[in-house]
Amino acid sequence: MSQGAGAVIGTLWPIPDRSTAQFMKNFYQILSSNGGHASRALAEAKRAFMSGGRYKHPYFWSGFVLTSANQKFDKNVFD
Repeated sequence: MSQGAGAVIGTLWPIPDRSTAQFMKNFYQILSSNGGHASRALAEAKRAFMSGGRYKHPYFWSGFVLTSANQKFDKNVFD
C-alpha cells in the first residue's frame, strides 16, 4: 500500500499453496463478475470454501484479510 496499491489481500498465517491458488481463483472470478467490489468478493469466496469441499476447514479460508486505503478501493477496484 505504501507503493500506491489501493487494496491488498493478505493472510494472517501461512496457508498452503494449493488451497491459496484455488481460493484466489475463486476470489478473482467473483471480483470480475461483481463489478470489482473487493470485500464482497472476499466474503463470497470464503463462503464458497466454508460450504464444503476439500478446503472447508477454517484454516484454509479464514486467514485471508482485505486491507484498503479507503472505501473507494473497497467498492470498485477496477476504477
